[in-house]
Amino acid sequence: MPQIGVSGPEDFSLVYAKLWLNNEQQLFNGDAYTVPSTVAQKLNCDHVINNAECGFGFAAAWSTLVTVKDITHNVAVGYGESNADGEVGQGNPTINLGKITTPTQYRIRVWANQDFGALPPDQSKW
Repeated sequence: MPQIGVSGPEDFSLVYAKLWLNNEQQLFNGDAYTVPSTVAQKLNCDHVINNAECGFGFAAAWSTLVTVKDITHNVAVGYGESNADGEVGQGNPTINLGKITTPTQYRIRVWANQDFGALPPDQSKW
């Protein structure tokens, strides 16, 4: 049995994730989309994460984050955060992608951290 305050990746499981572009177009892994280059794009990531070791009381508060990296140009774009309490964490952060004027590939990662209000991981890991 893990010690209180000790956590590892086995504590978390992604139950649900759905990506939306500008709250209109649902995105699917690996698909290509054409967007107008004159309109700033926003990415929404609805997600649900289970936490097997959330603790009790105040210790039950933890964080989820969604990071977006433009891997075509090797640039971290931004992140959205949500705070959770208890065994299930839900979030729907919005990340501003800006105007997309050239073909660009993005990597989206969902993170969980036992610390409430945790900062995102180092950008090299996005």
